[in-house]
Amino acid sequence: MAKRLSDWRMVYDEKYITSHYGEMSSYRRANGMQAHSGTDWARSLGTRIPAIAKGTIHKIQYSSVLGWVVVQTAMDKDGIIWYLGYCHMDKKPGYKVGQKLRKSQTVGILGNSGQSSGPHVHVTASRTLEGVFGVTSDKVDVYKLILANVKVPVRQKPVVAKAPEQAPVPEHTPTPEPEEAPARADVAPTLRPPRRRPPVKDISKLGRFWHLFSGKK
Repeated sequence: MAKRLSDWRMVYDEKYITSHYGEMSSYRRANGMQAHSGTDWARSLGTRIPAIAKGTIHKIQYSSVLGWVVVQTAMDKDGIIWYLGYCHMDKKPGYKVGQKLRKSQTVGILGNSGQSSGPHVHVTASRTLEGVFGVTSDKVDVYKLILANVKVPVRQKPVVAKAPEQAPVPEHTPTPEPEEAPARADVAPTLRPPRRRPPVKDISKLGRFWHLFSGKK
Protein backbone atom coordinates (compact mmCIF):
# COMPACT_ATOMS: atom_id res chain seq x y z
CA MET A 1 0.00 0.00 0.00
CA ALA A 2 1.32 3.40 -0.91
CA LYS A 3 2.37 5.62 1.97
CA ARG A 4 -0.06 8.41 2.82
CA LEU A 5 0.78 11.79 4.24
CA SER A 6 0.11 11.86 7.99
CA ASP A 7 0.65 14.69 10.38
CA TRP A 8 0.29 13.73 14.04
CA ARG A 9 1.67 15.35 17.17
CA MET A 10 2.51 14.53 20.76
CA VAL A 11 -0.15 15.56 23.27
CA TYR A 12 2.48 17.38 25.35
CA ASP A 13 6.25 17.42 25.61
CA GLU A 14 7.87 14.14 26.66
CA LYS A 15 9.06 15.67 29.94
CA TYR A 16 5.43 15.52 31.17
CA ILE A 17 5.09 11.76 30.62
CA THR A 18 4.65 9.94 33.93
CA SER A 19 3.83 6.44 32.69
CA HIS A 20 4.24 4.51 29.43
CA TYR A 21 2.25 1.71 27.83
CA GLY A 22 3.00 -1.75 29.26
CA GLU A 23 4.61 -0.58 32.50
CA MET A 24 3.91 -2.65 35.59
CA SER A 25 4.30 -0.70 38.82
CA SER A 26 4.55 -2.24 42.27
CA TYR A 27 1.08 -0.83 43.02
CA ARG A 28 -0.37 -2.66 40.01
CA ARG A 29 1.31 -5.91 41.00
CA ALA A 30 0.16 -5.62 44.60
CA ASN A 31 -3.43 -5.05 43.50
CA GLY A 32 -3.49 -7.66 40.73
CA MET A 33 -3.92 -5.05 38.01
CA GLN A 34 -3.00 -5.40 34.35
CA ALA A 35 -0.05 -3.57 32.78
CA HIS A 36 -0.58 0.10 31.97
CA SER A 37 -2.77 0.39 28.86
CA GLY A 38 -1.72 3.83 27.59
CA THR A 39 0.54 6.83 28.05
CA ASP A 40 0.00 9.36 30.85
CA TRP A 41 0.86 13.05 30.64
CA ALA A 42 0.58 14.94 33.95
CA ARG A 43 -0.20 18.67 33.78
CA SER A 44 -1.98 21.16 35.99
CA LEU A 45 -5.75 20.90 36.35
CA GLY A 46 -7.55 22.83 33.61
CA THR A 47 -4.84 22.52 30.94
CA ARG A 48 -6.36 22.16 27.48
CA ILE A 49 -5.85 18.83 25.69
CA PRO A 50 -4.88 19.17 22.00
CA ALA A 51 -5.99 16.67 19.36
CA ILE A 52 -3.20 14.33 18.24
CA ALA A 53 -4.35 14.40 14.62
CA LYS A 54 -7.24 15.49 12.48
CA GLY A 55 -10.23 13.19 12.54
CA THR A 56 -13.79 12.73 13.76
CA ILE A 57 -15.24 12.53 17.26
CA HIS A 58 -16.66 9.02 17.53
CA LYS A 59 -17.71 8.69 21.18
CA ILE A 60 -18.15 10.78 24.35
CA GLN A 61 -18.71 8.69 27.47
CA TYR A 62 -18.25 8.65 31.22
CA SER A 63 -16.52 5.61 32.74
CA SER A 64 -16.16 4.80 36.44
CA VAL A 65 -12.54 3.90 35.77
CA LEU A 66 -11.51 6.29 32.98
CA GLY A 67 -13.75 9.23 33.91
CA TRP A 68 -14.86 11.47 31.06
CA VAL A 69 -13.57 10.03 27.78
CA VAL A 70 -13.54 11.41 24.24
CA VAL A 71 -12.71 9.02 21.39
CA GLN A 72 -11.67 10.30 18.00
CA THR A 73 -10.71 8.52 14.80
CA ALA A 74 -7.44 9.31 12.99
CA MET A 75 -5.75 7.94 9.86
CA ASP A 76 -2.10 6.96 9.94
CA LYS A 77 0.47 7.13 7.13
CA ASP A 78 -0.61 3.69 5.85
CA GLY A 79 -4.29 4.64 5.62
CA ILE A 80 -5.24 2.66 8.74
CA ILE A 81 -7.99 4.12 10.95
CA TRP A 82 -7.20 4.26 14.68
CA TYR A 83 -9.40 5.04 17.68
CA LEU A 84 -7.67 7.44 20.09
CA GLY A 85 -9.09 7.84 23.60
CA TYR A 86 -8.49 10.84 25.88
CA CYS A 87 -9.38 9.90 29.46
CA HIS A 88 -9.88 11.48 32.94
CA MET A 89 -11.14 14.78 31.52
CA ASP A 90 -12.30 17.44 33.95
CA LYS A 91 -15.83 17.51 32.56
CA LYS A 92 -17.94 16.49 29.57
CA PRO A 93 -16.69 18.38 26.50
CA GLY A 94 -19.09 20.43 24.43
CA TYR A 95 -18.74 18.35 21.26
CA LYS A 96 -21.16 16.04 19.50
CA VAL A 97 -20.44 12.71 17.92
CA GLY A 98 -19.58 13.19 14.25
CA GLN A 99 -17.90 16.57 14.66
CA LYS A 100 -14.60 17.05 12.83
CA LEU A 101 -11.39 17.79 14.67
CA ARG A 102 -8.30 19.57 13.43
CA LYS A 103 -4.86 18.62 14.61
CA SER A 104 -4.06 20.57 17.83
CA GLN A 105 -7.69 21.63 18.29
CA THR A 106 -8.80 21.44 21.93
CA VAL A 107 -10.45 18.08 22.62
CA GLY A 108 -11.24 18.78 26.25
CA ILE A 109 -9.85 19.96 29.57
CA LEU A 110 -7.33 17.92 31.57
CA GLY A 111 -8.82 16.68 34.81
CA ASN A 112 -8.91 14.04 37.52
CA SER A 113 -12.20 12.21 36.93
CA GLY A 114 -12.63 8.46 37.35
CA GLN A 115 -10.02 6.37 39.11
CA SER A 116 -7.14 8.83 39.03
CA SER A 117 -4.35 9.65 41.47
CA GLY A 118 -3.92 13.22 40.21
CA PRO A 119 -4.58 15.57 37.26
CA HIS A 120 -3.40 13.93 34.05
CA VAL A 121 -4.61 12.69 30.67
CA HIS A 122 -4.48 8.98 29.92
CA VAL A 123 -4.30 8.41 26.14
CA THR A 124 -4.93 5.06 24.47
CA ALA A 125 -4.98 3.75 20.89
CA SER A 126 -6.81 0.77 19.45
CA ARG A 127 -7.97 -0.55 16.10
CA THR A 128 -11.51 -0.83 17.48
CA LEU A 129 -13.78 1.43 19.51
CA GLU A 130 -14.31 -1.28 22.12
CA GLY A 131 -10.54 -1.65 22.46
CA VAL A 132 -10.26 1.87 23.89
CA PHE A 133 -12.27 0.67 26.93
CA GLY A 134 -10.87 -2.88 26.88
CA VAL A 135 -7.82 -4.60 28.35
CA THR A 136 -4.21 -3.68 27.61
CA SER A 137 -3.86 -6.38 24.97
CA ASP A 138 -6.64 -4.69 22.94
CA LYS A 139 -4.47 -1.59 22.57
CA VAL A 140 -1.10 -0.57 21.18
CA ASP A 141 1.61 1.75 22.45
CA VAL A 142 0.12 5.13 21.53
CA TYR A 143 3.44 6.89 22.15
CA LYS A 144 5.21 4.81 19.49
CA LEU A 145 2.21 5.13 17.17
CA ILE A 146 2.43 8.92 17.37
CA LEU A 147 6.17 8.87 16.73
CA ALA A 148 5.61 6.75 13.60
CA ASN A 149 3.17 9.32 12.21
CA VAL A 150 4.75 12.64 13.12
CA LYS A 151 5.53 14.63 10.02
CA VAL A 152 9.15 15.61 10.43
CA PRO A 153 10.22 18.40 8.05
CA VAL A 154 13.39 17.73 6.13
CA ARG A 155 15.85 20.39 7.14
CA GLN A 156 18.07 21.50 4.35
CA LYS A 157 21.53 22.64 5.18
CA PRO A 158 21.96 26.32 4.47
CA VAL A 159 23.95 27.01 1.36
CA VAL A 160 26.92 29.14 2.26
CA ALA A 161 28.30 31.15 -0.63
CA LYS A 162 32.00 30.63 -0.98
CA ALA A 163 34.18 33.68 -1.22
CA PRO A 164 36.07 33.98 -4.52
CA GLU A 165 39.45 32.42 -4.28
CA GLN A 166 42.32 34.87 -4.30
CA ALA A 167 45.68 34.26 -5.83
CA PRO A 168 48.19 33.33 -3.13
CA VAL A 169 50.34 36.23 -2.07
CA PRO A 170 54.03 35.28 -2.49
CA GLU A 171 56.14 35.60 0.57
CA HIS A 172 58.44 38.61 0.62
CA THR A 173 61.92 37.64 -0.43
CA PRO A 174 64.61 40.22 0.40
CA THR A 175 66.54 41.46 -2.63
CA PRO A 176 70.15 40.28 -2.35
CA GLU A 177 72.78 42.99 -2.33
CA PRO A 178 74.98 43.04 -5.46
CA GLU A 179 78.30 41.38 -4.97
CA GLU A 180 81.55 43.06 -6.00
CA ALA A 181 82.96 41.64 -9.17
CA PRO A 182 86.28 39.90 -8.52
CA ALA A 183 89.35 41.47 -10.07
CA ARG A 184 90.40 39.80 -13.28
CA ALA A 185 94.02 38.70 -13.42
CA ASP A 186 94.24 38.94 -17.19
CA VAL A 187 93.39 42.65 -17.31
CA ALA A 188 96.36 44.99 -16.93
CA PRO A 189 95.96 47.96 -14.67
CA THR A 190 95.37 51.30 -16.39
CA LEU A 191 98.58 53.43 -16.56
CA ARG A 192 98.45 57.17 -16.61
CA PRO A 193 100.67 58.96 -19.17
CA PRO A 194 103.59 60.97 -17.68
CA ARG A 195 102.85 64.54 -16.88
CA ARG A 196 104.52 66.83 -19.45
CA ARG A 197 105.76 70.29 -18.69
CA PRO A 198 104.32 73.08 -20.77
CA PRO A 199 106.81 74.44 -23.44
CA VAL A 200 108.59 77.74 -22.78
CA LYS A 201 107.70 80.18 -25.45
CA ASP A 202 110.27 82.88 -24.55
CA ILE A 203 113.66 81.24 -23.95
CA SER A 204 115.28 84.54 -22.97
CA LYS A 205 113.34 84.35 -19.71
CA LEU A 206 115.33 81.36 -18.67
CA GLY A 207 118.18 83.65 -17.78
CA ARG A 208 121.58 82.13 -17.39
CA PHE A 209 120.29 78.71 -18.20
CA TRP A 210 119.21 79.54 -21.74
CA HIS A 211 122.36 78.02 -23.22
CA LEU A 212 121.33 74.64 -21.93
CA PHE A 213 118.41 74.71 -24.35
CA SER A 214 120.23 76.49 -27.21
CA GLY A 215 123.13 74.01 -27.36
CA LYS A 216 125.74 76.69 -26.53
CA LYS A 217 128.19 76.57 -23.61
